[in-house]
Amino acid sequence: MAMRYFCWEDKNIGGYCLTERGATTLEHGGGVTRVQAGTNSISTIDVEAEGLELVECGTITQLNLYNGVPDMKRLTRPLTITNCNINMSLRGAGAFLDHEALTFTNAAVPMFAGGGLPPAL
Repeated sequence: MAMRYFCWEDKNIGGYCLTERGATTLEHGGGVTRVQAGTNSISTIDVEAEGLELVECGTITQLNLYNGVPDMKRLTRPLTITNCNINMSLRGAGAFLDHEALTFTNAAVPMFAGGGLPPAL
């Protein structure tokens, strides 16, 4: 059964969202998002939270990291991310993209403050 998670907390209070299963959509708007889904895949992850903690997961099809600090300290196995939009102004964004256990099928799309794409040249 496909699961859809919405975890929206008051950003001033914080919160914690943990998924231990696969999902079609995981959206989190405050606190820390922890993905501990074993070998289960997640279609879309939208993070506007304070942090994204990747522990284990099958393939992530679309990862949108608008806000928060990416944390892979507890990542237990290689992880494939098909498409990734990441706010490059986040602390740790560069280390996230260069992490040895992460494979990006398509090149990550950098976003900048305010969530927008880089200006056209």
